[in-house]
Amino acid sequence: MKNPRGENDMKKNLELKILVLALFAAFAMVTLTGCPIPQQRPLPPGTNQPPPGAQPERNVEEPPINHRIPDNRLALRVAEVAGEVDGVTEVSVVVVGTTAFIGIELAEGADGEAVERTVEERVEQQTMIVEALASSDPEIIKEIDNIRTGAIPPNAVGRLFDRMQEERRGQN
Repeated sequence: MKNPRGENDMKKNLELKILVLALFAAFAMVTLTGCPIPQQRPLPPGTNQPPPGAQPERNVEEPPINHRIPDNRLALRVAEVAGEVDGVTEVSVVVVGTTAFIGIELAEGADGEAVERTVEERVEQQTMIVEALASSDPEIIKEIDNIRTGAIPPNAVGRLFDRMQEERRGQN
């Protein structure tokens, strides 16, 4: 007597093995072949575009120093505050970190030391500047302008700081 249930179990096992083998084969084929990469076609004649992945050539001039300093907006605000002080006719500013170097041209008859101190106080009160150094000395104003426009390197700021500190000590 044959066991009908035994034949069914063997048949199901065989079908299950075939199914697992087919799935494994399909997975292996997809994994090994991968996704096709589209072919790059040449550009039509007369098109001067760089190949993909190539860096475009840059023909950029170095901007003046006041555009390289991220504190440019702060320098504009400092100039605005300093320009509102009575006796100031023109302002030139360089900001380095939290220090502002402020060159001011004075109106005729204005008290230079008093105007300089007022500018420093207002700038420190109304902006994020921690130390404001103002001067009406034409040589210092010229040096501030030269740093601002990039005519002299930014490392000249250290010398400017020393000169302005000496000028301040001489006035006290």
